[in-house]
Amino acid sequence: MSILRVSGGESSRSGSARVLLISLYGGLLALALLARVIWLDSLPGVNGDEAWFGLWVEGLLRDHAWGGSYVTGRPPDPFLLAPLAIVQAMADPAPWVLRVPALISGLAFIIVGYAGLRCTIGQRPALIFALLAATTPIMIIYSRFGWDPSQTPLADMIFLWACLAGRRIAAVLSLCAAILIHATNIFLVPILVVFWFEDIRPFIEKITGRIEFRSFFSVMLIGALLAAIPISLWVGRAPLRGLFGGGYWHLQHLVIRTSVLIGDQFSGIGAYRARVGDPIGLVLHRVIISSVLIGLSVALFLGARGTQDPRITKLSAGVIASVIPFVIIAGGDGFRPSLERYALWMITPVLVLLSAVLARPLNRVSTAGLWIAPFLGALALISVWLNYFEPLRASGGGLSTTTIEGRAARTAAIEPKKQVAEWVMRCVDQHDTVTLWGKATGWQSRCIISCFMSQRSPSKYCALSSGFPKACIPTIFRKFPILTPL
Repeated sequence: MSILRVSGGESSRSGSARVLLISLYGGLLALALLARVIWLDSLPGVNGDEAWFGLWVEGLLRDHAWGGSYVTGRPPDPFLLAPLAIVQAMADPAPWVLRVPALISGLAFIIVGYAGLRCTIGQRPALIFALLAATTPIMIIYSRFGWDPSQTPLADMIFLWACLAGRRIAAVLSLCAAILIHATNIFLVPILVVFWFEDIRPFIEKITGRIEFRSFFSVMLIGALLAAIPISLWVGRAPLRGLFGGGYWHLQHLVIRTSVLIGDQFSGIGAYRARVGDPIGLVLHRVIISSVLIGLSVALFLGARGTQDPRITKLSAGVIASVIPFVIIAGGDGFRPSLERYALWMITPVLVLLSAVLARPLNRVSTAGLWIAPFLGALALISVWLNYFEPLRASGGGLSTTTIEGRAARTAAIEPKKQVAEWVMRCVDQHDTVTLWGKATGWQSRCIISCFMSQRSPSKYCALSSGFPKACIPTIFRKFPILTPL
């Protein structure tokens, strides 16, 4: 109970209220942990990126060979490959094996976040952060995906811990590691610059004279905008090209749409749509998350009076300077369902800000935020169950199987691609002729099935990475229609 014992008015609260609060936090954290581990072997269906990492590690373990880089030329995330290699060396191929590193990263995110905030901005915001981090829908969903974006929240939290603690070198090193994990973490650079203000201030004042933080922030924001605009035009996917010819109404539509998409990122709507379809109560989801984000913005706009910590003001300024260039460069594509991982970097700093505001929503001794957080956490867990687990568990997901992504996301009590792999291996035991499979099921399904077969009698099944027995091909689609080619 000491975790909730603070000075001032809270020390006089009744024991029953304290027990209720501890029960709420403990129960919700336990349910959030369960949501990360239950049905990990089958929900959701394994995607091609998860299998690619599995095949990469298997090639390293079996053949001691470099498995190649991403299509962009960037090397794969070593912080994912290392734990995956350890688990894969001890266990047979299975979906849960591919997802253990993401599960560990998701749990470490909660623990590191609590420890980091507790020793920097206080015990109460640390506790609220732990609950929000554990129950936020997209955090639960990405704790069940074995790919590199799942490690972004943990890397970002280590970076923010270093910033809040004033450890400049550690902040730079952790940011470099975060960018190595996923390139979009480069948008955290403005946060680093904001926290470095006091260090670089003497050099700036030698050139410009005395400078205040507000002036420095304005200059940095203008610089970020000027740098983002040509990049956006060069990338060509953002709606900035049409903005110049669309006028005021186009700009208004762009701002409203972007605000809605940012809310969808935190409520899980984007992740739901990418894997199971539209959630139940779409409008209600957006109303709730919009109210939370608007309340957060208002509280931060009022200044440091609510938080009594200038570091929170710096963090809020850094988040603004990070989000605006991202929106200009990525546009709606950065939040679109199935691409929401590119905006995952903003989850951690916003959760830290929300925790700081809820810790002292009215004044330094107010405990209202301690009760608001469990309410938000309970709504989030209900949303994850109704809109994610239940559709996947009951029907394998609501996405159409006419697309490669839809087939990869569909699942069952035993993961369908794993069933196919086992069936094909039984088929190979009866037929020795092997033929190239080519585009039969699309790269995702082919990669996944190859991953599940990669450790089974390599001398016999290694050729199956690119082929299947002739005798199996005519019947494989009748037996597993989820793999029917386009």
